[in-house]
Amino acid sequence: MESLTKKIHAAIQDLLELNGTDSSLPEIPVQIMSAQLSLIPNPCH
Repeated sequence: MESLTKKIHAAIQDLLELNGTDSSLPEIPVQIMSAQLSLIPNPCH
């Protein structure tokens, strides 16, 4: 879960930068929850 969390944080940072999201917060809080099951196609399958 720790390595996935790092990847999620990096992806969110990239999206915020690419979308030009402006925030006065020095850090943006992110809550990661796994209460919902999602199926993602496996690129190796």
